[in-house]
Amino acid sequence: MILGCPECNTRFVVDAKALRLKGRYVKCGKCEHLWFAIPSAPSLIDPVSVTPLDYLERSSIKTPNLPVISETKVKENLAISWLVVFSLVLLIIVLIWFGRDSILYIWPETEVVYNWINNNFLKE
Repeated sequence: MILGCPECNTRFVVDAKALRLKGRYVKCGKCEHLWFAIPSAPSLIDPVSVTPLDYLERSSIKTPNLPVISETKVKENLAISWLVVFSLVLLIIVLIWFGRDSILYIWPETEVVYNWINNNFLKE
């Protein structure tokens, strides 16, 4: 059930059971106006005569006017994410390599790792 505030015309979705049979006071969340809301009359449609949704054609169902997320936008976001990850990994490697003097001073055991990298990858 949709309720509308009589003061600011803000609309709210409310469960009809929350209003009880006789109604109740409702407070607007935006302008804080207080009014008495009465639930709408129950539907007079015979539930047996209603066609289940499975049998309706897809074209007869109205869709909401929501923006569509395009595949290209998702692919662009994925490409940007991988670029950021690659850049961060590269930055960490560069910082570890060029900051090796400070790292060796604080953690002398890493000299073995730096010597191994020098001997295996940086031979001249």
